[in-house]
Amino acid sequence: MNKTHFSASTLRILLISLMVILIVVLVGGFYFAQNWLLTDANNIKVKSYSSVSGALSSNELIRLQNDVNAHKTVSTEATQLFYSKQNYEGAVKQDLNNYASKTGITISDISATQAPTIDAGSTPVVGLTPEFFSVTINNPVAFNGLLEFIRATETNTPFMKLTGIDITGSTTSQSVTVKPMIIEVYTK
Repeated sequence: MNKTHFSASTLRILLISLMVILIVVLVGGFYFAQNWLLTDANNIKVKSYSSVSGALSSNELIRLQNDVNAHKTVSTEATQLFYSKQNYEGAVKQDLNNYASKTGITISDISATQAPTIDAGSTPVVGLTPEFFSVTINNPVAFNGLLEFIRATETNTPFMKLTGIDITGSTTSQSVTVKPMIIEVYTK
């Protein structure tokens, strides 16, 4: 058997030099990989920005801006369909009094009330809160005027809905007696 003659100091120097070379390679590799990943990430970021903004021509951008401007009126109209949570009571009373005066009806009382029991099965609208008002009209009232008042209440904005009414008619005249009506409004 032939033995190689390495002394302990030669092996030590060889191992130390291998360790130094290994550390240099690892540090260099880490630095190279970090720079490569950073450059690649920046390239992807630039490509994604340019694909979103650079793909649109100026005509398309103008068309998109015109579409946004055209839908602002729709957005404004949509927000006017409901009452604001902060001041809805006064606004509801004012609107109902305006409808009544235009249709020849006199309202004696408008007050907040609980939901009628028949309305217990209705599905709530997400993001909106239903509020209920009891509206007392001076009786007797002309039937045609009452119909105009109900139509004005349900077709104008902000949105109102008649949820309860009890009418007693007369066979000799065109007037009716109305018990307090329940009007539902939505607040946001």
